[in-house]
Amino acid sequence: MDLHRGAAGRLLPVLVRRRPVSARLARLPAWHALAGAWAAQDGAVRALAAPVAAALAQALAAAAAGAPDAAAGGRYVERLMAGVAGAGTRAPRA
Repeated sequence: MDLHRGAAGRLLPVLVRRRPVSARLARLPAWHALAGAWAAQDGAVRALAAPVAAALAQALAAAAAGAPDAAAGGRYVERLMAGVAGAGTRAPRA
């Protein structure tokens, strides 16, 4: 099993399963960077194998449960989805 598949398929789902842990993740700069990379659909995210990308998306979305309130959770999910919604209309990066 490669590192990406292990992290996205096993580690991240465990981390976001509990609300207090999700809330803690939301305060980490590394989590913000990961969520930002997903939202921007940067080259590293686009290069992930489909099952890894799906597991990552699921974990990122599940982390919204750690938001302090429903409005903050909604904004977080909207940020994640903004990049995905526009990904189909962007030209591939060189």
